[in-house]
Amino acid sequence: MLNMSHFKDDSSPDAWDYSAWVRTYALFLEERLECFRVLKYDIEMDRSRTKDLDTTESLEQLPALQQLLFLVLGCQPQGAAFHSFVIHLPLSMVASESVKIYQAISDGTINLVDKFFEMQCPDAIRALDVYRRFGQQAERLSEFYEVCKNLGVGRGERFIKIEQPPASFLQAMEEYVRKAPPASIVRKDQFTTLRRISLRVRVQHLF
Repeated sequence: MLNMSHFKDDSSPDAWDYSAWVRTYALFLEERLECFRVLKYDIEMDRSRTKDLDTTESLEQLPALQQLLFLVLGCQPQGAAFHSFVIHLPLSMVASESVKIYQAISDGTINLVDKFFEMQCPDAIRALDVYRRFGQQAERLSEFYEVCKNLGVGRGERFIKIEQPPASFLQAMEEYVRKAPPASIVRKDQFTTLRRISLRVRVQHLF
């Protein structure tokens, strides 16, 4: 829609870096629209809805939200753009929105793994992919917030402190996928215990 993929300003080396960031930001805005098309609601207004999705809806909507977060992470400025105050302003808005995106993903992932040990193998494989990507993006998002902190971007905003789930939880999920139903009943007690400590999101002031 924005058609900014070929946008560039090669008047100076700095302008080239600025152009690269503008193209990345445009991709984020386009993905924001695509995410709205898939979800059919705005996470800015109703991010808690992912808590109550059924399995089919979760497996459709969570990958869309994760793709949106992927483009958030791509908005980390490089080169001359890193020090541009003009870029810092939209970057602060992206960082602020990332909190809502991540919380929607976190709520949705908790909801999805609640059902994991009752899933048939094809759904369990897709859910495991969602969970793996969730952990990977959590680590990268923490690094993204550190960059924002060092730049002074989003001062006073309430960002999130992310705690990684234990490796044993992922191992239990991988073992379930290898065995598939009806092994679900065997792992349910272990899953209930692991879930309590697996996905933690704490909101705090970045500065």
